[in-house]
Amino acid sequence: MKAVLAVLALCFWVSSPVYSQVVTVLPLGDSITQGVGGQPSYRRALWFMLFDAGYSVDFVGSHDIFGAAVPVELQDFDLDNEGHSAWEAGDLDAALETWLQLYDADIVLLHAGTNDLYNGQSIESTLDELGGIIDKLRVDNPFTIILLAKLIPGRTLDTAPFNLELETWVQGRSTPDSPIIVIDQAAGYDPFVENFDDLHPNEFGEEKMATRWLEGIQAVLTPGNQKPIVDAGPFHLIDSTSEIVTLMGSVSDDGLPVGSLTHQWSKIAGPGEVTFDDAAQLVTNVSFSEEGNYVLHLHASDTELVGGDYTFVQIGDVAAAAGHWPFYESSGITTHDVSVNANDGTLVNLDNSHWQPGVDNNSLCLDGLFGQQVSIPAASNGLQPASLTVAGWVKPDPAWPFWSWVAGQGDNYGLYVQGDKIVFYFYNGSTWNNVNYDNTAVGDGQWHHLAGSFDALTGSLSIYMDGVLLNATPYPESIVYSFGTEFSIGSMQGTRNFKGCLDEIRVYGRALTGSEIQVLAQVPGVDPVNQPPTVDAGVDQEIQFPFNTVRISAQINDDGLPEASTPGYTWTQQAGPGTALFTEIDFSGGLLTTDITLDLPGDYLFVLEVSDGELSGFDDVGVSLSFWTTESTDEEFGGLRKRELMQRARFKRR
Repeated sequence: MKAVLAVLALCFWVSSPVYSQVVTVLPLGDSITQGVGGQPSYRRALWFMLFDAGYSVDFVGSHDIFGAAVPVELQDFDLDNEGHSAWEAGDLDAALETWLQLYDADIVLLHAGTNDLYNGQSIESTLDELGGIIDKLRVDNPFTIILLAKLIPGRTLDTAPFNLELETWVQGRSTPDSPIIVIDQAAGYDPFVENFDDLHPNEFGEEKMATRWLEGIQAVLTPGNQKPIVDAGPFHLIDSTSEIVTLMGSVSDDGLPVGSLTHQWSKIAGPGEVTFDDAAQLVTNVSFSEEGNYVLHLHASDTELVGGDYTFVQIGDVAAAAGHWPFYESSGITTHDVSVNANDGTLVNLDNSHWQPGVDNNSLCLDGLFGQQVSIPAASNGLQPASLTVAGWVKPDPAWPFWSWVAGQGDNYGLYVQGDKIVFYFYNGSTWNNVNYDNTAVGDGQWHHLAGSFDALTGSLSIYMDGVLLNATPYPESIVYSFGTEFSIGSMQGTRNFKGCLDEIRVYGRALTGSEIQVLAQVPGVDPVNQPPTVDAGVDQEIQFPFNTVRISAQINDDGLPEASTPGYTWTQQAGPGTALFTEIDFSGGLLTTDITLDLPGDYLFVLEVSDGELSGFDDVGVSLSFWTTESTDEEFGGLRKRELMQRARFKRR
């Protein structure tokens, strides 16, 4: 039963219970759980007992196979399970995080440790491994109910000493939210009558085990009780923190067991403080202290079963992200995308040791090893745009000289570093266009913010570090998505591996302005430092008489510092045979439109300088004016072609 997969897209930080009407039950253990020797295990008998008792259940697990062939007529139940023949408790512990990405368990039936004891492992170490299993189950679902079995005896295996220690060991580990209930599967169990070999139950043993499991389930559930159905309401997109959001939650329940239904709103993730008017009310107002992406959770409990749902609130310009992986998690192999697209990523060949403190909360640190990465599936939404921006915080290992992938999609576009070099590129159908910059401080072992953008409308490919535009190159072409579909962080499909730490990785379906990138580059909790305005004077142009006026569209971005400052600009002529007249047409939204009128044919170079009162930024643009009736020659323009004029002027200015 894999219906839970659709729910996982909305989970954040840690998974929560599966919010459907049925109760999910995870049979977890070894071959006694999986079924061998033609036996379907206790699971078949338990399935029908639960049905007859009025429970609606869904067995969950990563597979639906038996340890050996079972007759078809005995496969008439929900086959999903997490029984693994010959596995010890430590094996289950090591694999559990991966399995739990596929489902969530309301109730766990845990019978594990038989193989540990059979192979001579100590009782103490076996119990430690069971503790690891329980910890992981609770990280995935803090409300899971764990039915922990005393082990059935074998014909040659005495499980009594282990079972005695288990009773003492479990004391203090049960919690109100996640109780542990010991199920005495060993009491009255005769392995010479109820096993078909040394360790495995026959149909009589399976029936006895199923009865004991049923008694445990009946101790925690009211027959027929369904978990509350929760709807946290729509996603919310607002422009600023001055707006109030009204949350519209709803909960329906079957009234079982007799008692009060409670519900509560809480913040799961987000950059600022969240204030609820009344967190216990389904419909309530909420306000936020900072712009950014927030995940809110509505939890409901009928005192036995819980339900929940998530909603997202996105505030300000950052709401446009097609993907945003803030790495708020501190464990597990899933990192959640808090954008509206919910493109969650899976950590590949990375364990809990790779979660480290970051710029904002946690970060993900990689070792530069082959195959280490965060993988976002090929079917993800919004990650193949025409225009885009890739941004994030990076702290590369200073001693790592190799090509280190930050983030990108297939080999279609990507942002990477190599030593002190930063590169952003895209594939145009025949080759890879790139913009790069050498001799940066990105390899100094400190955190730096990087961004690469491509504007399909203007053809501008740009890279930024710490909010400052480093380089921009015109490529009037389109991104062609031909090389892979997986979006990956930390390596390009397993190769070109990053060594160091990454945080707050984002993708936008548009080219962000310089001002927007400067906002992303601000260190949380640190007052921003004034940066010079970024200037793009536009693309070089050619015109012919009788038309001698050209319209230039320049993009100007500023961080708004110092306070209350308004950027001013100046056009100057650096080269050209005649005199130019500048006429402002419009200056709004960071876009400056200027008409430039020329009085003589030739090649001209103009510089646009912008100042915020403290710092300045500039860019240049070339214009060529010629007669339409003849082809211009070097001699006509005094022996100086446009490229030479530009080179001389730029050298002089520097």
